[in-house]
Amino acid sequence: MTEITVLARIMAREKEAEIVSEAIERLAAATRSENGCLAYEIFVSETQFGLTLIHEIWADQESLLAHGSTDHIARFKTEISGRAEVAVQKLQTI
Repeated sequence: MTEITVLARIMAREKEAEIVSEAIERLAAATRSENGCLAYEIFVSETQFGLTLIHEIWADQESLLAHGSTDHIARFKTEISGRAEVAVQKLQTI
């Protein structure tokens, strides 16, 4: 079993930051209870308004794939559409 590490970068538009932040909090609450979610940490930038980073660790690829097809991910995407830009990176330990 190989753990999967993911880093999500979410940059909210200035006037949408509060709505995006609330959506992230709802997403985190649902995600943390998923099977295979080993860590789900949220970091807010102190120097760049509206920037949130999410560090995720998943038990395996199957858990990560299942996460991507949950209702709460679909709801999150709808809630932040047009309000934020999201970039997701799968990381490898070196």
